[in-house]
Amino acid sequence: MLGIGRLLVSDAIMSFMWVWSSVIIKMFVHKVLGFSSHGFPAEIFRCSLSVLNMFFFAFLAKLTNGGAYNPLTVLSSAISGNFATFLFTIGSRIPFQEECLASIGGREGAGFERSARRGDSAENGRRRCNIDDGH
Repeated sequence: MLGIGRLLVSDAIMSFMWVWSSVIIKMFVHKVLGFSSHGFPAEIFRCSLSVLNMFFFAFLAKLTNGGAYNPLTVLSSAISGNFATFLFTIGSRIPFQEECLASIGGREGAGFERSARRGDSAENGRRRCNIDDGH
């Protein structure tokens, strides 16, 4: 039972770290190192740090004995495992990761959900973006 709790906590921590890692990389490259935002050297350096970041998270997955930051990787292993693993993954690991990511994102969801709640239509969107479709 201790392993299950530790796995859930490591999933939540890694999900939180994954969401913020790209923001921290961008801030480091542009604010700390002073690269311009659209320069070629900045893109190369940022991409290199992103690749190193992926290796770092692979190391963290090894270190935590299966902790994951991506719900899809957890789902793929659950489908290929036994039924108890599937239920544990669907019932606790994926919702725990999604709850962590939703709390960071502010629970708004995708942009089309916000526009649907406002009652926006495709016509309003075209008008707002000054797109003329030839009519």
